[in-house]
Amino acid sequence: MQKLSNGLKIALNKKSIKFNAFLIVIFLLLQSCANMLAPTGGQKDISHPKLVRSYPVNFSKNFNGKKIEIEFNEYIVLKDIQNQLIVSPGNIETDVKKSGKKIIVEFKDDLLPNTTYIINFGNSISDYTESNINKEFKFIFSTGNEIDSLNISGRLIDAYKTDAIKEALICLYTDVTNDSIIYKSKPIYTTKTDADGNFIFTNLKENRYKLISLNEENNNKIYDSQDEKISFIDTIINLKRNTDLNILKEFKEIPTTTKLLDKKIEYQKIDLIINKQFANYKFLKTDNRIDTIVYNKTKDSINIYYKEKIDSTELIISLDDKEIDTLKYKFPKNLKPKNFNVEINSKNDTDKLIIYTNSKIKNILRDSILLFEDSNRIEYLLNIKLNQVEIKYDFNTNKRYTIILKDSSIIDYQNQKNKKLKKDIDFYKEEDFGIVDLKFNGEIKDKIIEVFNDKGIVISKIDLNNNTKFKINRLNAGTYKIRIISDINNNGKWDTGNYLKHIQPEPVQYYKEDIKVRANWELELEINL
Repeated sequence: MQKLSNGLKIALNKKSIKFNAFLIVIFLLLQSCANMLAPTGGQKDISHPKLVRSYPVNFSKNFNGKKIEIEFNEYIVLKDIQNQLIVSPGNIETDVKKSGKKIIVEFKDDLLPNTTYIINFGNSISDYTESNINKEFKFIFSTGNEIDSLNISGRLIDAYKTDAIKEALICLYTDVTNDSIIYKSKPIYTTKTDADGNFIFTNLKENRYKLISLNEENNNKIYDSQDEKISFIDTIINLKRNTDLNILKEFKEIPTTTKLLDKKIEYQKIDLIINKQFANYKFLKTDNRIDTIVYNKTKDSINIYYKEKIDSTELIISLDDKEIDTLKYKFPKNLKPKNFNVEINSKNDTDKLIIYTNSKIKNILRDSILLFEDSNRIEYLLNIKLNQVEIKYDFNTNKRYTIILKDSSIIDYQNQKNKKLKKDIDFYKEEDFGIVDLKFNGEIKDKIIEVFNDKGIVISKIDLNNNTKFKINRLNAGTYKIRIISDINNNGKWDTGNYLKHIQPEPVQYYKEDIKVRANWELELEINL
């Protein structure tokens, strides 16, 4: 029994060793699996959906059906199809559906005979997984024996800024003798500009065309709003070969009627913005509670201040001394005066010191504004503007100056008062500024030069007459640009265009490079016009 028992123990021990070894192997395999990395999946798909088949085939002739089916090599997504899809010529109404890899276009209107049709899907077609867009995909067919093949191309830019205009509508009309057609009829052919402002009409027939661009929000393809932008070419296109129009310049016309664009009602104040500039209009002070009416330089923004808190007001607008409109406003009951703030720059010009406020100034207690030179109180001249106090004195940069505003020394139109302010004043020195010397070559007649900073603020304006050299002093360090305006009508400013009068906007160009101004540095520039 003992031998049997020992043998059995030995056998069991051998099985136990094998079992343990098996467990170790399983553990190592599991540990290896736990450390495995997920597959990378290969390279990212960057290709857009491609046409594989269609009915009829692309560029078919003698088509007489009511439906087109287009199939791609992968599942697709249709985005913004109502705004992206353009069917030309005419204004054919369609019903567009997506089914897996297919697009189905059904025509609800009858197609014209012997006509080449272009279905431009714009940027509406993309793949399902990576949103790769098949840009400007077109499907073309003819209801006759020929496919028209002539092209018109060009580029659209902003007339004033010269930036490229994207997603603008380019319109072709075959009624070339009627200028007013753009106000009441939709174009025969349409296309849109790309991100760089480029456009092209393809597969046009030989004909005479009128061309404009429209930038609209209502998408009705009619020039029917003073807020819409337009461009046009001066001549009729007699299309017999492919034509490149080069550059079109988009502009907004001066409105023919006055419209209130926006209003802002504050405590004892109303701000109004209108859509056009008038040299001879004004708001009448029919409400005796009105304190002041302030017009901006271009007279398209008006600030109306009141002497007291009121519930409602009536404003009468007159043009050429004739009443043309009446505006009535109510003031919300929960309006409160905004906080009144007073600031003084740490650095100032040596000819004056400016106290800035965020509200219209009503009154100043001059004896409460103290100015010290090397600790000695000095006298000064004082000039009050809308929301500024100018203190004039022959400041000396080698001396120390301190200004003290006592409590309630400045009172705004809401009867709010400043808190005490004490400030040590420093002044700019000539070495804090840069200088730019400009020399102009070429035709200088009727040219206006504007130098503006990175915020678009014009720092210097130069009218070129017989002078070709100019020096701009005391420029703050920074980056500047130069705009060159051809002042055709010699009124000293840039003028927009007018479609019915066939007036193009005045030409504008920009110096191609940024101007880098450094402190205590003089830069010379030579510009070819």
